Amino acid sequence: MNETEQINASLNRMRVVCMAARIGLMICLVPFALLTILSIVLLCSGGVVPFGECLISTATALLMTIILVMLIGLMKTPAKGISPFSRRSCRTLFVVACCAAGVFLLTLFEEPGRSYAVTDDVFYGTGTAAQSTFLNIDLKLLLFALMMFSFWAVFRYGTLLQRLSDENESEKESREEGI
Repeated sequence: MNETEQINASLNRMRVVCMAARIGLMICLVPFALLTILSIVLLCSGGVVPFGECLISTATALLMTIILVMLIGLMKTPAKGISPFSRRSCRTLFVVACCAAGVFLLTLFEEPGRSYAVTDDVFYGTGTAAQSTFLNIDLKLLLFALMMFSFWAVFRYGTLLQRLSDENESEKESREEGI
């Protein structure tokens, strides 16, 4: 298999993976958005949950929705077989990383050990697993934010290399035409 065939095979694999990821993210977005809106309305409308916690929950849900929408958009270009190394992809990854960092920071303000449950009779129940003064640190969110910032840096570098490669190729073509 020569280099061109390898590049085309890799491009086809990228297209298939990105299309599957995009479809999976779209399938996740609809129930997530509906359940999030329902939960926020039910929990915050009764007045049992403090306003500050409703605000934090709403902001977190909004940022998570933005992350899903941005990731769906990020998968669009490679799913069409176009190089993902573009300024737009870099901006998208940067926004996703910032939103993930925002979600992480918002979780620090949540009350540790507290959970809210909506039962059959729309009862607003609060329970504390343990009364403590520790910070509510979700390492998964922190790691996700750090990974997205890392991907942003890698894609930014890849975009610069792509631009350099395109410029070199256009210079080579213009020299060949001049001969």
